[in-house]
Amino acid sequence: MSGKGVELGLIPQGYQKATLGDGTISQFRVYAATVIWDGERRLVEVNSATTGILIGMGLLEGHKLEVDATPNGNVSIIKLAEI
Repeated sequence: MSGKGVELGLIPQGYQKATLGDGTISQFRVYAATVIWDGERRLVEVNSATTGILIGMGLLEGHKLEVDATPNGNVSIIKLAEI
């Protein structure tokens, strides 16, 4: 496998199909990566896409997502207090 994931030193894992918002099915390269999230290292799957940056719902669990749905709108991710 080649591409941006390998250039970034990510570990290739294969391919995965996903249904996009418009209902079409697309195939993405999948890589394993370690990210720092809330100050801790987490192993995550990274899907290679030609679109802008995307974040999965798994990382957002326990957080509040605020989006200004306008061109170049602000996006905030806020960690929720544990109950």
